[in-house]
Amino acid sequence: MHCYDVDPYAILTQFCAYKHHSAQHICFAAKIKITHNMIYKNLLTTFIFAITLILGNSVWAQTNPTAQNLPFSIDFGTTTFNAMPAGTASWNGLSGANTGGVNTQALAEATVPTGNASVTTATASQTTGGTYGYATSGNGRLYIQCSTNTSNGVNQLAFAINTGTATAVTVAYRIEVINIGTGVVMGSVLQYRAGTSGTWTTVSSSASTYDNNNTAGQVFDYSFDVTGLTISTVYQFRWAHWRISGGNSSGIAYDNINVSALALPITLTNFNATNSGKSILLSFSTATEKQNNFFAIERSAGDRTFTEIGQVKGAGDSDNRKDYTYNDLTPLPGINYYRLRQVDFDGKFSYSPVVSVMFGKAGGDVRLSPQPANDQLRVTFDQVLEEDAVWEVFDFSGRLLQSGMIEAESADFQIDATTLAKGSYVLRITGGQTVITKSFQKK
Repeated sequence: MHCYDVDPYAILTQFCAYKHHSAQHICFAAKIKITHNMIYKNLLTTFIFAITLILGNSVWAQTNPTAQNLPFSIDFGTTTFNAMPAGTASWNGLSGANTGGVNTQALAEATVPTGNASVTTATASQTTGGTYGYATSGNGRLYIQCSTNTSNGVNQLAFAINTGTATAVTVAYRIEVINIGTGVVMGSVLQYRAGTSGTWTTVSSSASTYDNNNTAGQVFDYSFDVTGLTISTVYQFRWAHWRISGGNSSGIAYDNINVSALALPITLTNFNATNSGKSILLSFSTATEKQNNFFAIERSAGDRTFTEIGQVKGAGDSDNRKDYTYNDLTPLPGINYYRLRQVDFDGKFSYSPVVSVMFGKAGGDVRLSPQPANDQLRVTFDQVLEEDAVWEVFDFSGRLLQSGMIEAESADFQIDATTLAKGSYVLRITGGQTVITKSFQKK
């Protein structure tokens, strides 16, 4: 009988020092050829289990989904699947047990994922807790089955977006009841956060529950507006779950997930900020307005905190072009960021894209010509750039359409507008600590 001269206890001691290393170390340990000897096999099994306990969740941390530009749709296809679509992730929840498990909405909202949840193909309802790439009748869905399972009892579905120029989004989705166990209540709640860590914010009124009053095959369509977001920022969203009462497990499936920049009650065709030397002149125009009471002019110094500095009366209802101006007589030194908070007569409001302009320093503004643009848009700086910069073109939904580099010492450059459809766009130029945004039109 052949065996390798390996001391599992010594190896275990060595691996304790690798607590912050990747799971590849564990995979390496599993490959040690301790064969043909049952005692060593048992020792290795114990060793790997101990490694898991020692390293804990740091090794098995969940994968953060890659942020997608707006608008973003999640398509689960037409057949079963075992890999998540781009921009999404399947995360382990915790136990759905009635005692010591995630059995309330508050506990679900406070959960911390324990790693990635594997996705298993399925064509029928399941009784084992987990995440399934489920398909029937040529329609794929992401199916989450809750149970008392200690690691897959209340799994989570996550996705990530980059806001671009949007400060508010609409998240629409469908939930289908797959099965409901006797006496079981399964809950779902939508949350979001900036970045990849920190506290989750619950989307108001998004919590929903499914119990014996529901039947398999029932579908529910939801749509929620998420406001107060920051431009050019990655946000994660997740559906967290909980399980109430005993009995059998229950499951729901997600489909038709669409995320888009929240449409303004007005059609804003341009929004510009110009340094006039002693003040900042804001000019903006609308093509249509509906129940538009007023525009609140908000300004920020770049710390993402906006303060209202004035108001401009709206036109109420209008199908004709309306032009507006506001003169900021006391701009801040350095970069000034401005946005419009459009307020309806019923108090509802939404935000415009953010524009910025330098005040008190030369070379902080640009001119765009011609306006509207034809095949080419020329961008001219007040002074040559002191360092390399990046330019980006967004549509008014926040979708990135074009981008490129600008070399230091450049006084101007051109953008090929032939691929842009007729409409309104935002140009953003970022160089060092300076960010300049201008809106323009393509005819």
